Amino acid sequence: MPEAGTILPQIGHFRIEKKLARGGFGDVYRALNTKENRTVALKLLEHDLTDPVVMEAEKFGTALQTHLCRIEPRVVTVHDSGDLDGYFFVEMAYVDGKDLSKLLTREGRFDPARAAAIIAELCVALASAHSFPLEVDGRQLRAICHGDIKPNNILLEQNDQLHVVDFGTAKGLTLTRRQTSNSIGSVEYFSPERLRTGQVDEMSDLWAVAVVLFELIEGHRPFEAATPERLEQRIQSGVDPQEFSTSSAPALSDVLHKSLHRDPSRRYQSAREFEADLRRFLAAEQTEASKLLADEPGEGAVSRSAAWGAETRRTEVPSSTVRTGPSPSTVRGQPSMSAVRTWGPGWSRAMSIVARPRNWALAVFGVCALLLLGEASSCPGAMNLRKKAAAREIAAKDVWTDFQRVRNRSILGVTPWLAGYSVRSVVLEDCAATIDDFRTGDNPKLHKADWVRCETNTRNWLTWIGRDSEATAVHAYSLAHVARISGQYHKAIENYQLAARSNKRWPDPYLGMARVYFYGLRDVERGREALEEAEGRGFTLGRREQAQIADGYRIRGIREQKSAEALEGESKKAQLSKANEDFESAIEHYLPIVGWGDVVVNLRDCERRTRQVKDQIDRLDEESGGWRWPW
Repeated sequence: MPEAGTILPQIGHFRIEKKLARGGFGDVYRALNTKENRTVALKLLEHDLTDPVVMEAEKFGTALQTHLCRIEPRVVTVHDSGDLDGYFFVEMAYVDGKDLSKLLTREGRFDPARAAAIIAELCVALASAHSFPLEVDGRQLRAICHGDIKPNNILLEQNDQLHVVDFGTAKGLTLTRRQTSNSIGSVEYFSPERLRTGQVDEMSDLWAVAVVLFELIEGHRPFEAATPERLEQRIQSGVDPQEFSTSSAPALSDVLHKSLHRDPSRRYQSAREFEADLRRFLAAEQTEASKLLADEPGEGAVSRSAAWGAETRRTEVPSSTVRTGPSPSTVRGQPSMSAVRTWGPGWSRAMSIVARPRNWALAVFGVCALLLLGEASSCPGAMNLRKKAAAREIAAKDVWTDFQRVRNRSILGVTPWLAGYSVRSVVLEDCAATIDDFRTGDNPKLHKADWVRCETNTRNWLTWIGRDSEATAVHAYSLAHVARISGQYHKAIENYQLAARSNKRWPDPYLGMARVYFYGLRDVERGREALEEAEGRGFTLGRREQAQIADGYRIRGIREQKSAEALEGESKKAQLSKANEDFESAIEHYLPIVGWGDVVVNLRDCERRTRQVKDQIDRLDEESGGWRWPW
């Protein structure tokens, strides 16, 4: 992509006029379609510099948006898409408006009624997508999930007419699959389930909608943290979102309480349901969220903090549903009863004996007896889990949930040790299979969800066990891959290095580093050094690594060739000479592996670019009256 502020004069039949937005994977321009004489929004992704996974997602998302915009006016129209002058382009209708992110920066908080009206329109658009059956590439889809709902992807015209944009991360749900994988998106708007599994469905879209609604009213997101890692942990941990303070709109507070509930089954189950409650709020009617909170003991009035961490008075709640004194969960500095219950069965009974002792010796004996009985009651579960784990009858994605149940039932913390190391074996074997696929596969078919599962399971194990050098290395390595796929390249390098320090004989971290250096940071020399380190630790370089080296030279040569366009004279010739050297180095590495992957295509591209560069250098020599290079 051209640098920020650069205006491309012409791409095919599009005359570029102004950059509108800069995304993580492509830029959007206002352009004139000279064939149709119309102003359009033009998204461009350069083939040579865009990750193939991202390019595939963009093309599929564009196909979905092309179909959806025909039946849903709130989705920006796609006029055309395809390949043009080395770019994949998406020609869309030009919307003369601003995205919600810019409006939030300029205006601050939105009025609650305005925010609710905007989000209701967003729900209408998503309801159309979530109930839109179609066939794409021979696959019968039952729904479309946007996958990246956030303020930047919601445009408003001056009359607050809403338009949804950027379906580049959109996914189609088939009739047989309720969820689909997606490793691209904005973590701040990910649901706890999506962070844990990497899976996208209608519910993950609705969670993102709720986060946007909160952000519009409060001016900040409900979950915030100093680092991305802590943010993910905060969202997944069930920690309550930041306090919702709009006392002027308690009914909207109830809607947010429901839509951001930690339990997915307690949230709105469809975009239509979400929209209907927002419409009730706008019509000053009682919302379904308010009715549920009023009808459910422990969920109305003061005790709402059990799910939100915020105390809100409700005059319309019947007095029979409200405690006469403060709920234990609302008294700051004191643990809630739910926290006490996590010690396991029998604990509250033991505490009642302590609270009213007639005989301290008897009380102590009673407590000990109950503790031992409670601990013994958790043994069957631990032994059953140990048996299933040893026989590999339980999947890695489920093993920690089952282990957590054993831990919750254990009062003294002894019985989990009966199953602990069997659980460790399941976790590390699953991670080993994923790592082996990345190490040995010429084209490993791994997704972010695979690495997220490894990272989550090893983190949970380390949190419980404390120290485990092998698990520490695997955790750092998995975290590095998650960062790599998310485009956090420096964080990825740091974690690969941590993994390498944790296991000094392990070549795998250097394979990951090489990939980041070649394709992310575009540093060929460090990429080759990383491969040499892997080779020194017993790894045998293959065709994949040969192709990576060649790709590194080719990508750097393309950048040098493009940067030469802004230079003149000797400086331009020197830059073109560097590009020529890199293209020739790429050709040298491609030739031995012709027939593997896309090598033939990339080889021909390098040969074509080499001819272009040499011709340019010859013309510069002729213009300066110098000698021609002896090609």
